[in-house]
This record gives sequence, C-alpha cells and structure tokens, in this order.
Amino acid sequence: MGIISDKEDSIENTQSDGFFEKIIAFENGELTQVQVLELFSYLIRAKLVWKLPGNYGRTANSLIEAGLIEDSGEINWEMVEPEEQD
Repeated sequence: MGIISDKEDSIENTQSDGFFEKIIAFENGELTQVQVLELFSYLIRAKLVWKLPGNYGRTANSLIEAGLIEDSGEINWEMVEPEEQD
C-alpha cells in the first residue's frame, strides 16, 4: 500500500478539502486517526512539520516513535487499527 490512501478525501486532495481546513480540524480534534496519519505523513514528507509550532513536531515524533509513520513520512498501515464505522 502506498504512503497515502487512494481515498477521495485524502489529505493531498487540497483542491476540494483544503490544507488549512485539515490543520484547523486537527487543532479542533475533529480528524479521524487515519486523517491525522495522512496529515502528518504529508507534513513530514513536505518537511513542513518542523517549521510549524512545536506541538506538530512533538506529535510527529510521537507517531514515528510509535511506529505508525516512518521518519520518511510513509504510513505503516499494518500498525493502524481499523476505525469503527458509524
């Protein structure tokens, strides 16, 4: 499986979802686990995470240390627990 899922609502689909809206949703605690991983995968690969406020770098480091994301930004999907469906 690739770094980012093929979902239409992927974080890289900034044309429809909007990058800043994802950041705001993260700040408000509104993202699912998969959306958080996709966001931080993108931020790490783009090297933006280290230029944002400290909590982003700390969150990225925590995700890396937990084995959910590689330091290259690749998501370790086998470590991700399936999300419950509403």
